[in-house]
Amino acid sequence: MTGVGTLGRAAVVPESNVPMVISVDVAGWRIKPKTLPVEYIALFLNSPAGVSQSERYQTGSSGQLHLYPEHVRNFRIYARRTKSGQLDLDWHDELARKVAEAETKRSRATAKLNKVHRQFASVVGVEPKIYRE
Repeated sequence: MTGVGTLGRAAVVPESNVPMVISVDVAGWRIKPKTLPVEYIALFLNSPAGVSQSERYQTGSSGQLHLYPEHVRNFRIYARRTKSGQLDLDWHDELARKVAEAETKRSRATAKLNKVHRQFASVVGVEPKIYRE
């Protein structure tokens, strides 16, 4: 809910029985069952359409930007519907699954690239270039 560069970023916290505390800088949403998949909601909020809404509503004058709950309530999330008007949950689930799969593959490729850079750097005696996973 606050910060420059990270304001408005969304992530999914898997369900667990572990108690969690939300700090003042983080907002927690509980999504009603049978609505959009939480993975899709996070995906949409991190997309250009979601980020632009975050940027539109952020406020602050001291150099520290904020998103307030009353602003977040105004966010609009695209929801695909079937011809009969029902939420197309299969489409949302499949899109979220594909993005998660792509992220896993990207992370593995980055790890392999970093391994090669470290090996090469040790042979030639330089500092390796490390990529973020």
